[in-house]
Amino acid sequence: MLCLTRRLSEVVVIGGGDSGYPEIRLMIVRVDGLSVGVGIEAPKDVPITRLELTDPAEAARLRSDREAGKARDAEEREANRLRKWGRGA
Repeated sequence: MLCLTRRLSEVVVIGGGDSGYPEIRLMIVRVDGLSVGVGIEAPKDVPITRLELTDPAEAARLRSDREAGKARDAEEREANRLRKWGRGA
């Protein structure tokens, strides 16, 4: 797996040119905390599907991660509330 660092509005191109593969462009369109929006430009005949829609195990993992994140967020809010009132660490 190739891992890249990209900033907002930067683009990664896959295929195209003399490669014989269709050109697919991925652009970072939004960064909001841990969430990143990715824009995808590809020929209409290239299917693009989110993994969690085709893989039940991946969908379950994502649901679990979301629930764990919600619990952490609630714990942080409570700790911040207690700190604000001088009752927490």
